[in-house]
Amino acid sequence: MVKMEDKFTKNENIPWRLIDNEAIIVDIKEGESIYLNEVGAFIWGSIDGKKTVKEIIKHICDNFDVDIETAKKDTLNFLKTLLEKKLIL
Repeated sequence: MVKMEDKFTKNENIPWRLIDNEAIIVDIKEGESIYLNEVGAFIWGSIDGKKTVKEIIKHICDNFDVDIETAKKDTLNFLKTLLEKKLIL
């Protein structure tokens, strides 16, 4: 379960690239590439081991036209997926 106080880091064994405000993550284990839209890439870029989930959500609301509840729900679901795939730790 992802909590608002959690801080995550990117799995260093996962290659990724930022291209024109979007990101591509290569999940070697599953043999697939994951394409992130602008908001997904923003979240991915914010995962640095220092920012809490709560801080990332606030930054999303500050930078995109989205309300706090939508940002919270979508971010928690996205982080849960990344965690399940072991793309973040």
